[in-house]
Amino acid sequence: MRKQTNVTRNEASVAQLAALLTACDLDFCPPLSQRQDIPAYAERIFERAERFECWDQGQLVGLVAIYCITPPGEPAFITNVSVHPSNRGCGLADALLHAALTHARSRGFSQVALEVDAAATAAQHLYYKHNFSKQSAKGATLLLHVAL
Repeated sequence: MRKQTNVTRNEASVAQLAALLTACDLDFCPPLSQRQDIPAYAERIFERAERFECWDQGQLVGLVAIYCITPPGEPAFITNVSVHPSNRGCGLADALLHAALTHARSRGFSQVALEVDAAATAAQHLYYKHNFSKQSAKGATLLLHVAL
């Protein structure tokens, strides 16, 4: 069921980012906390990424974080896509990803990249829906790109 989504940009605090990342920890393959120190990762996202966010009653429930700081000719890089477990299936990730790709295009990027685990089939479905394609694989990690 798709619900009305209001995407905002760069409003969440570091604590709100960390809370969402913690709530979504086990949804990542492997869990996010096995690869990142979540509070430090939230701080990096806050400081360096453009953040597209969805809120529900004052709580951050959806996030796409994209680095648009790469050198000219290199792709922008999506570092995180997270939707709170209680808000899944409503089209939030789709709306957030669309907003991030539109932003990257407006900043002059011709492509966007991201990494996803080969076992994360739901995430891959979302990315393929947005015309990402597999560029390479390193172990269980796939590198996907989309031309803008």
